[in-house]
Amino acid sequence: MRIDITYKDMTEGYVSFEVASLLKEKGFELEDYFAFYKSNGEIGFLQTFSDIADYEDDTCIAAPTLQEAMDWLRKEKELLISINPALDKDNYLCVIYYIWDLNNIDKDAIKSGPFSVENYNECAEKAINYCLNNLI
Repeated sequence: MRIDITYKDMTEGYVSFEVASLLKEKGFELEDYFAFYKSNGEIGFLQTFSDIADYEDDTCIAAPTLQEAMDWLRKEKELLISINPALDKDNYLCVIYYIWDLNNIDKDAIKSGPFSVENYNECAEKAINYCLNNLI
């Protein structure tokens, strides 16, 4: 059996170039990574961790996975992102994000939305982006 994997399949679990840039600006660092963005926004992949030295310079930035970014927000910034299934106004299944301040967990979520997102990864990207632009 042959499984076809597209370029989109390979990259959809990573944050966008814009979010990777914001993460770096906000102090996010990865010691070891397999994906990185070139200064033109193109994503590249390493064959091994030892390849990092061949690419590391001021023009390349780490391309973390969505989960690595959400873990960093939780551990370092005490912001928890939760992505849940929901029904939109037309009763179609979609996903929604909630952002919680771990210092005030007994309060309502800081932010939630949007119902229109049907893709988990898109929803996670929007939540991470909101945190970086509005909460840090």
